[in-house]
Amino acid sequence: MLPVLLLAISMGTYSQERKIKINFQYGSFKAGDYENIRPGKSYGVDISYFLSSHFFMTAHFNYGSNDYYENSWLTNIPDECIILPYRTNATLILNNVGLLGGYYLPINKWINITGQLGFSQIIKIKKAFPVKVYRPEDSEIDGRVWYDSVLFNGAFPVKFNVGITPFKELNIGFAKNIEIGYSFGFYMLPDWGFYTGAYHGPQFSIMF
Repeated sequence: MLPVLLLAISMGTYSQERKIKINFQYGSFKAGDYENIRPGKSYGVDISYFLSSHFFMTAHFNYGSNDYYENSWLTNIPDECIILPYRTNATLILNNVGLLGGYYLPINKWINITGQLGFSQIIKIKKAFPVKVYRPEDSEIDGRVWYDSVLFNGAFPVKFNVGITPFKELNIGFAKNIEIGYSFGFYMLPDWGFYTGAYHGPQFSIMF
């Protein structure tokens, strides 16, 4: 709620541009240093409000997930007992909601670069798969435990984007407000290690 409130306050102040930009991002995600971590997916939505021709504020949301091996007391069993693909037994989900300040740098009429930095609330969810254990005495596979945990903490998101506006100079109605780009972002979280997670992928934007 705090990022939305701060963005609403900034929108109520004087702005030279009065422009709003909505970004939709999809791509790959990788959390920090987890055992046997598998490539994951990332989904993101940003709403940016331009305070001037270069500076803007962004309400930021990103979802990322990875499968990995949770080596805890609940799942610390002999390797030969784990029969799940890729030797994974859990899913890590990171939800990130925050407020970023950004700078918009036009390269030419069609290409621009943006950089953003801010503060966010990160929600870390661990969802364990049922750990399958072989019982030799019964010659059966037994599903043993499910273990979920949720942690909340503050983080510092960083995001960069390269955007192209291919229809900007053409008279094609609303299409001139469309931007196609590629974004890269990561989260800094000292409590869980400096690097917490990173994402990258194509981004589709609409300017109002």
